[in-house]
Amino acid sequence: MKMFLICRDLHTKILFGLSGIEAVVVSNEKELKEEYEKAINNKEIAILILEDIFFDSIDINIDTPIITFVEGIKF
Repeated sequence: MKMFLICRDLHTKILFGLSGIEAVVVSNEKELKEEYEKAINNKEIAILILEDIFFDSIDINIDTPIITFVEGIKF
């Protein structure tokens, strides 16, 4: 089982990557929905981490994986 991050910027991806967490950077809502669907259908992912800005953009009413939100970098 592994953790996976969907984020908006390369800095966040790199920081989480240093702790061994795989990540993908998305730049628009279409990419977010595509990567989210891939992640929730990947049975290897136990914990899905999303930036807080994505909270209203996705349906979090699913059984697995566990979804958690982190505050993204503010520019």
